Amino acid sequence: MINTVPGCPGRVYRHPEEKGGLVVTIDKKKTALLVMDVQNDIIHKDGKYRDFGTPAHAEEMDIFGNTGKALAKARETGMIY
Repeated sequence: MINTVPGCPGRVYRHPEEKGGLVVTIDKKKTALLVMDVQNDIIHKDGKYRDFGTPAHAEEMDIFGNTGKALAKARETGMIY
């Protein structure tokens, strides 16, 4: 299950009660997990776009750890085959 904000289906939050969101159940038969390539220029602390704050945001949101967890869960449930 993921948490989304009403009216903004693309926005995902960890704690729906903090953002006014709701809990959504995902049907693995109708859902795909897409992981975009994380570019060094955007995500690395010495990357070209570091001044935009994306490396700090990525670290704060634990992008790599959470991406790994999402992939593991998708594989565990048979969503990726």
